Amino acid sequence: MRDQAVVSPRFGKQDIAEFDQRLEAFLDLIRMQLQSYPDTVESIALDDWGGLFVHALLMIETQNIARFEQLLKQVDEQGKQWRELASALCWLPFDAVRDFLILAFQSTNPAARCAALTAIRHHNAPLNDQQLQTCLDDNDTRVAIQTLRLIGDNKLHSGIRLDAYIDHSEEAICFHAIRAAILLGAHHYLPKLQVFATTDTPFLRDALMLIYPLLTHAQVVELIKAIESSSLSPRIKLYNLGLSGLPESIDKIFAWLADDEFGPVAGDAFAFITGVDIEEDDLSPVTDTPFRQAQEEDHDNINKRRKQDHWAQSYETDLPRPGEAEVRAWWENHQARFPEGLRYLNGLSYSSDDLAQTLEFGNQMQRQMATLALALQYPEQRVVNIKAHRSM
Repeated sequence: MRDQAVVSPRFGKQDIAEFDQRLEAFLDLIRMQLQSYPDTVESIALDDWGGLFVHALLMIETQNIARFEQLLKQVDEQGKQWRELASALCWLPFDAVRDFLILAFQSTNPAARCAALTAIRHHNAPLNDQQLQTCLDDNDTRVAIQTLRLIGDNKLHSGIRLDAYIDHSEEAICFHAIRAAILLGAHHYLPKLQVFATTDTPFLRDALMLIYPLLTHAQVVELIKAIESSSLSPRIKLYNLGLSGLPESIDKIFAWLADDEFGPVAGDAFAFITGVDIEEDDLSPVTDTPFRQAQEEDHDNINKRRKQDHWAQSYETDLPRPGEAEVRAWWENHQARFPEGLRYLNGLSYSSDDLAQTLEFGNQMQRQMATLALALQYPEQRVVNIKAHRSM
């Protein structure tokens, strides 16, 4: 649940903290059980969901280096299991994980190295230029990507020449090199980022979120036109309208509110700009029983269509259905708060104080936008890892 919540607009910082408290309570039960039955943890399989996280965290807490070294060899080299190892390395303060982090960083398992780099980014631990260069030249693309994320997010103004990777033959490395360079202030790479922001690649959503804080109002309008006239998924078009932050985008969002499949996505885009909560602010329709039954009957068809769209997000099934009349009425009553020509995130401006407030109280998508915008505005500001335990 936590793994999905950290990337969902349905949850915010306080919600993630509550998930962490529940997880800590579960871990406390295991710790208590271990006092009487030391083999308890062996009943948790490494390939169970969260299993590797539990094993790694308990090894770190008990300073069991020998077993941790064996664990590193067991991390699936190709899958996403390394993220659990990264979570364990991010869970405790740096002093508690330092020795284990070094072991993961030096591991022959590339998945363990990816986890180590993620944790190094979270803890803001130092790496020298030689270590960074070695990671960038790693045979595993994922290691190079995590290194570029570390360089960009933590503002590592090193002697590394990022321009050597900007036109890399591997698209993933190319994008993350551009991302890192722009976060470091090399805004002359904006045209290269714009290519990713208008092309159907796996990096489209990330490129759009990164590019908007850098654009003038006129450039925002042009990018909206480019996306709207493209053959991209309606999901991307609505996501883009939300990211734009323009009150002028609201009417385009309204055009999708009544759609059974895309209505919830439109409601999310509206909330991204205005800061409303579709459920908490009573903007969901009150429907009669026959209508609800019809919705349930069409639910399977919507799910089938969703699976055919590679831009569909896992959190969509949890998004509330907005009521068109309710949302339009809210906008009519509050539109004066949103003068055209300005941009809004979570109902607030892009001033440093308002971005800090969104980073603290917005949902996870709004928080991600806020930390990127702050990092782009202020050279000393790191990108906050909003997914991590104790991220702020």
